[in-house]
Amino acid sequence: MPPPKGHPSYVRAQQMLDCQDLLDEISDLESTGQARSVQDLELPEVQQRIFFLEVRKILCQDVPPEDRPLIQKLMTEAALAGDPGARTFKAVEKLVHEESAKKWNDPASENAKLAAKELLGLAMTGDPVAMSYAYEITVTDRYHLYDPVESAAWKLVLSPDPSAEILDPYIAGELLPSNVPAGNVDRDKVVARAQVIFNACCAMRP
Repeated sequence: MPPPKGHPSYVRAQQMLDCQDLLDEISDLESTGQARSVQDLELPEVQQRIFFLEVRKILCQDVPPEDRPLIQKLMTEAALAGDPGARTFKAVEKLVHEESAKKWNDPASENAKLAAKELLGLAMTGDPVAMSYAYEITVTDRYHLYDPVESAAWKLVLSPDPSAEILDPYIAGELLPSNVPAGNVDRDKVVARAQVIFNACCAMRP
């Protein structure tokens, strides 16, 4: 996994989150390891996983457990400084918190709508986590962001290995039947919007 980029507070908070995940993974490995035979533990894939966990443990040596409650403070600091990764983290956190407090058929709260709107804007900057929410946010009217062309365009952009060539109208025509939801959606509008989204979020990314 490449190191996180962005505001120093975001980078530090993300490292702490990764170390939390590491502790969970080690705990899982230890609990399942007790049920494994010696032969299983000698399997190459198991040995490889153990090796990478040990490498990550070394990287987490300067993240003491008592510092991990600082994650929220650091994320807030980075988000206020405009870091897109931190802003996405806070928006997802707000959306999940608001939705978890609702029943499935309750209308979304105003805070949830604001979080969804912010995620959609962040998706256009190329933030991968925000992009993963873009289709779900626009395919439903729950957040008052329903747009069949926008959602279909995002689904096209989020298809495996998107590229400028994929969004060529002639080539995209081969993909759209399996990528565009059923309904009265103008194909040319979808392709045109997908091209705009791709140019904004992805065309210049390495």
